[in-house]
Amino acid sequence: MAAMTDQILPSFRPVPQLGDHAWQGGGLAPDAFMRPLGAKAAAEIETALEEGGGLPDLTPELRDIAARLDHGRGLVLLRGLPVERLAPDAAARAALLELLGGPLGTPLAPAGPVASEPGAADIWLLLAEAAQEVMLVSAAAVHNAMMQADRAVLAELFAGPEPVFSTLGGSFAARHRPHPGLGAVLADPALALRLHLRAGDVLLFNPSLVWWVGPPPKAVTGLALACEPSRLGLPIWS
Repeated sequence: MAAMTDQILPSFRPVPQLGDHAWQGGGLAPDAFMRPLGAKAAAEIETALEEGGGLPDLTPELRDIAARLDHGRGLVLLRGLPVERLAPDAAARAALLELLGGPLGTPLAPAGPVASEPGAADIWLLLAEAAQEVMLVSAAAVHNAMMQADRAVLAELFAGPEPVFSTLGGSFAARHRPHPGLGAVLADPALALRLHLRAGDVLLFNPSLVWWVGPPPKAVTGLALACEPSRLGLPIWS
């Protein structure tokens, strides 16, 4: 009988990621992820900030957004809030994000300035205080590109104590980590979504499905949330 160390381990068999989460930035239209907020939503938010209470009219849509962040494209952009009036200072901006985040999950830390790539969370909410361009990619699209480019490197990205990709429990998730094998794929302009944020935009995204790959945020207030069920227990975040 062959020793255990002589046995051949099963070969790595990657499976392409299919579905809304495997988007490419070059083919993603704004209406696929943008949600304009009109006067009615702004008025409800303003009343809640001034008088306390929740968002009964907006909450069902926020919960639908949470589902899309976890099982859809992984990002949503809320546009149209009069942030100069609703959130003129740092405390008000934090309160605005905590109000919007209430129906979505549990804060991992108080809302505050974000100056580096947003890290571990089930959902990030980022409020742009000034116009800026951000670059995002679908982790599933990166996975599929690596599957075409170099399956040996892709196997490395699933392995080790700090994997980049995971399909544990049948749920795809990924974490943006420096790796020499990712450089050429991430440089593909077809993958990146160049998103021009306006002051007052609120970007919501799931960092297990969508990676921030551009310059660090500038003039941004952020709130990190944990949701139920959470992806934070997967190997990528350990």
